[in-house]
Amino acid sequence: MAVLWSVALTPQRWDLRPGGSLQFWWVSWHLLLLAWLGAHGWLQRGHGGRAAPALESLAAGAGLALLVGLAGWSGMTFLVGGVLGGGPVAEIGRELGWRSATSAGWIGMQALSALLAAVGGGVALRRWPGLRQPPYLGAAGVLVALAALMPSLGATLLLLVQTVTSGRRRLAVAAAVAAAWIVGAFYYQLAWPLGSKALVLVAAGALLALLAGWVMAKRRGSGQGVGAAAAVTPDPSDGPAVNAARWARAGIALSLIAILTVANLGIRDKEALIHHGQPVFVELAPVDPRSLMQGDFMRLNFNIPGEPAERRAGLLRRERPHVVAVRDERGVARLLRIADGQPLAAGEMHIELTPKDGHWILVSDAWFFAEGQAQRWEKARYGEFRVDADGRALLVGLRGAALEAL
Repeated sequence: MAVLWSVALTPQRWDLRPGGSLQFWWVSWHLLLLAWLGAHGWLQRGHGGRAAPALESLAAGAGLALLVGLAGWSGMTFLVGGVLGGGPVAEIGRELGWRSATSAGWIGMQALSALLAAVGGGVALRRWPGLRQPPYLGAAGVLVALAALMPSLGATLLLLVQTVTSGRRRLAVAAAVAAAWIVGAFYYQLAWPLGSKALVLVAAGALLALLAGWVMAKRRGSGQGVGAAAAVTPDPSDGPAVNAARWARAGIALSLIAILTVANLGIRDKEALIHHGQPVFVELAPVDPRSLMQGDFMRLNFNIPGEPAERRAGLLRRERPHVVAVRDERGVARLLRIADGQPLAAGEMHIELTPKDGHWILVSDAWFFAEGQAQRWEKARYGEFRVDADGRALLVGLRGAALEAL
């Protein structure tokens, strides 16, 4: 019912090309939110009579569909934001016939999102007067600011407040997950540089951490007398809790040590390969200069002569297949054949292959670079590798047609 309702409310509902329909779907989800709020308020006032159970079920289903729609829409903002921001995404959009979002339209969506988040904050303050304190008001301000940057977050936060304050816990959990998802999907708004988005999220997280510390400090200050009394007369039941806390802290510490150990061992091995491996250059053919989902990178394609016979079964084997190559005096390698266990001829060498999407590739199929540097790497004609005596290889750079560094 909720999905069909959304389709019915979608302006120009039969024109579902990505660049145009995204704005229309946003309008549809917010009209559905309006209907949900009306049903929710009706039920809160005790209306509905015998129809109340059916209306409650319909409202719950509509709420879940709304959350899924808002979260999914947030993950598609690289289309709207990318077209709005211009550059390669805008060019792709024009080729596909997408209608770009106007600046006024995008700003209007952000403004309404911030307004809905502020309304949700007001509802929470009215129903829970204990939140009328500076730390909680500051946290609400942070969420409103985030909602102003993420057009689907405000509606989600308002639905979260309504469900939490009315005791609909399961729907509230779904709303909380959707809100976290939408914040994570801020990554896909390509109209913003990745570094700027990172700074926004770091600043928001730091501010929320400071506000949380403020709340905890106030609680400790108000409970000093109780703490002193407890110190004089310890509660025997606290023993298991104290032990559990100690084990938790020990587990966190061990996990941190394990993560740092594994990461640094991997770094050490790759650094050794970079410094001691042979330089090998392999001709490449760039396939795709940009990924809409992972920022800027160049898709790489190396012409491997054939594929190992164990193309898929080999993914389960301990040893990876190798390709046999021979280098010229410049270090440029020519890939000859898949290694079949026969001894190497003079001047030949092994290079290990890597599994990717059911195929074997030469180390990597992508070269990532900082935003705005696409023109620099368009000149790449060779992949630069370091290869050790066992054939382990690492892609360390790209080179131009004359093997010049880029």
